[in-house]
Amino acid sequence: MSMAKRFYEKNPTVCQAIETLFMMPVNVQVKLSQVLLDLIHQNYNGKQRMSDYKSLGPDKSLALYKSKRRKRSYDNCPYLHEAMNYLMILSPQEQEQVATDILNMTQLIQDCLEWYQMLALQPDPRQLAKLMDSYAEGGEAAGRTLLEEAQNAYLEGSDNTATRPVMTADMRILR
Repeated sequence: MSMAKRFYEKNPTVCQAIETLFMMPVNVQVKLSQVLLDLIHQNYNGKQRMSDYKSLGPDKSLALYKSKRRKRSYDNCPYLHEAMNYLMILSPQEQEQVATDILNMTQLIQDCLEWYQMLALQPDPRQLAKLMDSYAEGGEAAGRTLLEEAQNAYLEGSDNTATRPVMTADMRILR
């Protein structure tokens, strides 16, 4: 059995969330990283933990020191670099909770992008940012509500009922 090389490879949920984050466009990665930093600071007292190196233990302290070399693929983006370092200092249970948030946010973004694609429209980066901010402030329900409100507002403004998409309960679009 091989030992996991990176901290996020130890838990399959965390690994899936990080890999999903890495597949996002750079501008979405930046915004997601900012939202993650906000969530970690709000819910897990991230700044206090980061300032107390002694409580992190030698492995995490060494990893933070090495991260300053910026040799990892995600180190080119300052926000992603910082978010990954904060994620690393969390306990495995907290990492999994944050990973679930990442997966939920990326699903929300994907649902929004599918909506734009179905309408043959260019995605609006401001709308995506608004969705992520809404998620950070009020959780998944707030993000879903905002997406649904935007979709309903668009549908109400559409003249042709024959071309309107139909929304299912889980926010999937049917034609």
